[in-house]
Amino acid sequence: MNKANKGRRLRGRLDALHPDVSAVVRAAQERQVAAAGGTPQALAPADVVMTRDYTARGDKWRSGKIVEQTGPVSYKVDVGRGDGWRRHVDQIMPVQNKNRHSLSRTSIVPGV
Repeated sequence: MNKANKGRRLRGRLDALHPDVSAVVRAAQERQVAAAGGTPQALAPADVVMTRDYTARGDKWRSGKIVEQTGPVSYKVDVGRGDGWRRHVDQIMPVQNKNRHSLSRTSIVPGV
């Protein structure tokens, strides 16, 4: 192998028999998109939600209200006493949706 070809393999006649890798990847991605279930969460300002609490107190969830959408999947949540947390949509649970996460073993602190 000379220095000009170092790190890559030259293409030969038999390489034409191999399937197109990009087509295989594209097909796999299309299958993933088709199989993905669920609907994106639609949250609006003033919605009452439970948001993930990462403070040292140890409580997993805290109630709050959506203040604004800060990005495509991020929201600012008012949890009371002037505290505003920025959270990803996966760290927010609308109060009316009790099937998304089990709250039976978590402690909930009412904040709003």
